Order: sequence, then structure tokens, then C-alpha cells
Amino acid sequence: MDLNDIKLNNKENTRLGIQAAIQAIPYVGSSIATLYFGYKQEIRFKRLETFYKSISNEIEGIKDKIKGNYPLTSSINNAIIKTYTFQ
Repeated sequence: MDLNDIKLNNKENTRLGIQAAIQAIPYVGSSIATLYFGYKQEIRFKRLETFYKSISNEIEGIKDKIKGNYPLTSSINNAIIKTYTFQ
């Protein structure tokens, strides 16, 4: 992994600066920052969850296709296991 891939870009640095400035407001700054930036973080997590679910569904589809193309796989595996366990 390239070191430049993990560095923050200008937009991300600006957001961090804005968050710090909002948190510096006495009494209500931290609450406002939590509401705004927490909401953005939740959206990011939802996107990641959706992405992982779609990847999972694609993998399951590929597994089903493999099983569909090789219907004798389980019986062949059982035969191999029986051969090597001498039953």
C-alpha cells in the first residue's frame, strides 16, 4: 500500500478543521459537532454495510453457480474421504 493512499486530502483536512472549530464553541459546540459529523459518519458506515452485503451476495451467487455446474462434487468428496479413511 502506498503511503499517499492513507494521507488525508485537502477536503478531509478542511472538514477536520471545521469540526475542531465547531467543538471550540462554548457549551454547545461539541453537541453540534457530534450531531453533524456523527450523522455523516453513520452514512459512511451504512454505505460500507451496503457494499459488504452486495459483495456477500455476489460471492453466494458464484458459490451457487459452482455448485450448479458440479452436482457430483459432494459425492466425489465423500468417496475420496472414504478412500483415505479406509472405511
